[in-house]
Amino acid sequence: MRLPIAFCLLAAVVPTLAFAGEDTQPERTKVAFFLYPKEGEPKKDSLLMMQNYVLFDAVAEKYPDIELYYKESEFFLDNGQYDFSQLEDGIAAETLYLNCRTSYIYIEKNWIHPLDEYINLELTAKQARQQNVYNADIMYKDEFEDRVHPALLPVIFRAGPDGKKHVWALPYGCCVLSGIANKNLFRQAGLDPEKDLPETWEQFYAAAEKIDELGADISGYTGTSDAVSSWFAGPFLMSAGLEYSRLNPETGKMESAVSASGAEEGFDFYVQLLQRPRFSPVRNCTRLGVMNTGEDKFQAWKEGRIGMKFIYLDLSASPYGIASDQIIFPVPKAPNGRRVSEFNAACLGMYSRIKDKQTRDAAWRLIRFWGSKDSDRIRIDIGRKTDENFRISSAQAKRLGIDDPALVMSERDEKVYEIAFANGKPEWNGPGAGRSYFILSKVITDAVNSNIGLLPDKEKRLQWFHQRLKKLDEEINRVCFTQPKQEVF
Repeated sequence: MRLPIAFCLLAAVVPTLAFAGEDTQPERTKVAFFLYPKEGEPKKDSLLMMQNYVLFDAVAEKYPDIELYYKESEFFLDNGQYDFSQLEDGIAAETLYLNCRTSYIYIEKNWIHPLDEYINLELTAKQARQQNVYNADIMYKDEFEDRVHPALLPVIFRAGPDGKKHVWALPYGCCVLSGIANKNLFRQAGLDPEKDLPETWEQFYAAAEKIDELGADISGYTGTSDAVSSWFAGPFLMSAGLEYSRLNPETGKMESAVSASGAEEGFDFYVQLLQRPRFSPVRNCTRLGVMNTGEDKFQAWKEGRIGMKFIYLDLSASPYGIASDQIIFPVPKAPNGRRVSEFNAACLGMYSRIKDKQTRDAAWRLIRFWGSKDSDRIRIDIGRKTDENFRISSAQAKRLGIDDPALVMSERDEKVYEIAFANGKPEWNGPGAGRSYFILSKVITDAVNSNIGLLPDKEKRLQWFHQRLKKLDEEINRVCFTQPKQEVF
């Protein structure tokens, strides 16, 4: 799924030219930050923008030969399609944003340059110094391991078109989906927001239903049945066991795995949240499901009219903007006993069309700095000054040398983080991953249009989903594994 705008930064690097005979300053390298969506010069009206302006100053101080500025660009279109013409035409940013899902096409189409020349995974910085081979522009093993979460390693350190493993990008933010609840609505529904947070799907539905009965403008959960509905359903699909693709041991080829992964339970539960019929006394009519699927759902959450939803938890800090009447909780367990949710990361990679080493070195310095400890301290400092509920984990405080007990999150929230990241699984990132949400969402849309959620017989519902997923296998195999690799996204 497209990450929040905080994770959608791109950067371009171009050398500044000076003409003979002119008074010249030391040569500088311009770095243009590209924003999604196209909105011109960004305003300092969000945590992201406030952080970026301070980070820009920090880059200028640390690297006086680098000059940063904004420039418009856009690869991701609202209709689910992607415009990669800049990348293909050789005019894209030298430093590129990618996440788990988009990583495959960037690697397979040779749009990003391996970072191997700047990273040494054999030596720590201390060992390099001891051997008199230390280079300040090299990221050594200890810095790499400090920065890269183990769950992300298979995504950014894998084989490319040449068949060899390379480091392709570095993260500047890692996150995992988890639940968040409105404590006021829990109390109004007779639930204890500390003790009655859902541990299982059954408890999740029961809590959502109780909250949904509080009023006609109140809903238990939020989601959609449209082209991105599988993102809202993601924690249920992944916990049910959904695998997007697998290697067939008999043929040695990749193929769709959706119908063989047991995902029917996840699709069925999500459609039940959308369509399970019941008589609603507060509405005095039959109510289908417990969701707010309207265009106002995001505003409804802000106004306290939705009981639960899923949000991204950042690896190092509490989600920005969580109010005192909200509480986080781990993804509930599926009937199989598993709880799995999407792990993702905002990463920067280097455009492969860079010709000169000076520009490549400047791009590397930006990539390295943007997710460094120094940049993390800047982001945290801005967060604490702009959000009274902003907190960081004790591990992050220790890592960054921050001695402020008031800034550390509660033991309870630390436990939620621990469970969430222990059960996080990278977003689909193989062939066809770029279209995965749109393809998987067709199952939910078809089920809703066919009123499958109204069927009282669960076995019949599961049979319908199994047959629909078998058809989806055919589509995924055709679109993602039959076409030439370079055409697949």
